[in-house]
Amino acid sequence: MPLYSYSALNEKGARMHGTLDAVSIDEAQAAIRKQGLTPEEVFQISYDASKDAAYGDVASEQSPAQWQTETDASSPALPTAAEAHSSWCLEKEAPREDPVRKIYYPFTDTLRLYAGWLLAWYAVVYALGYYQSTRNLPFEVPYLMGIYTSPLVLSFTLASFLFLLATSLHRLVGRGVFAGIFFGLLGIALFVLYRMNV
Repeated sequence: MPLYSYSALNEKGARMHGTLDAVSIDEAQAAIRKQGLTPEEVFQISYDASKDAAYGDVASEQSPAQWQTETDASSPALPTAAEAHSSWCLEKEAPREDPVRKIYYPFTDTLRLYAGWLLAWYAVVYALGYYQSTRNLPFEVPYLMGIYTSPLVLSFTLASFLFLLATSLHRLVGRGVFAGIFFGLLGIALFVLYRMNV
């Protein structure tokens, strides 16, 4: 005997769910009404396989593809499994295209960040030092003139500038390994040339 699943309302309007065995959907609805419930949805979830041991051709029963939900005239029929699956697939997000892959060099980017901040700090020191050497500041900065005239600070300033310049040129030409080696050696050569002449 086929098994039917149902949802029905009791006298208080609460929704009840359950399953029962019946010969047909009409008999299943009648059995639900005998329990004092008003059927909302009734559908067959299994069929009687005792007539066909191989679960093959069951002419008198509905085939699984024909199992439809039978409901009251007031409520629409439930979708079949194929319809539910296709509507679920349509609701899913469309596959996203792969974004353009970016190549990150965190070590180089971190060094560029620190070199940029160091260069900005040296620019403030040189601006204040120049102003202090030409006229008096209204406030006092300890060791300002010592930092402003230090050849070591000037070397660090040039090294930071050359590093930022070399890495910017390296990015501009496409970040190749040979280009990186070339710009690295060029920056070192310019720094050594400066130190030899100072």
